[in-house]
Amino acid sequence: MRVGFGGVYEKTIPLPNTILMKKILFVAIVSVIVACGVSKVSKVDGPVQADVDRVTSYFPGYSLANLKDGKVLYEKNCSTCHELKKPNSESDKGWKHHVPEMVEKANHEGQKISAEQEQLILKYLLTMGPYQSGGKKTRVAF
Repeated sequence: MRVGFGGVYEKTIPLPNTILMKKILFVAIVSVIVACGVSKVSKVDGPVQADVDRVTSYFPGYSLANLKDGKVLYEKNCSTCHELKKPNSESDKGWKHHVPEMVEKANHEGQKISAEQEQLILKYLLTMGPYQSGGKKTRVAF
């Protein structure tokens, strides 16, 4: 107890070490950020061999390299004009209509997408979209 002007005062409680508290808070925040980053890195990003195996009856001779090339071409070329759509956002008829139409438009505007590249893009979209789950979307032989 302290005795001072005007009465008796309780002993003051010292504040916790603020530097230590800041270090603990910093470590906690970094841990959360690292944990979030690790979970994103561990997710499968992009096509895998199982995707190719699923569509071999549609695209004989199709390889994982072809599928990955189609993904790269899709992301590189199609994103220059508009936001990319998810492959499963269209039916196979939709992609078979839109891809040639968009390639023609892109080539008219100065891009150079060959017929082979167009097919890689289309096959990527079909493989990762309508042909992915065997769901309700129409499957038409290629």
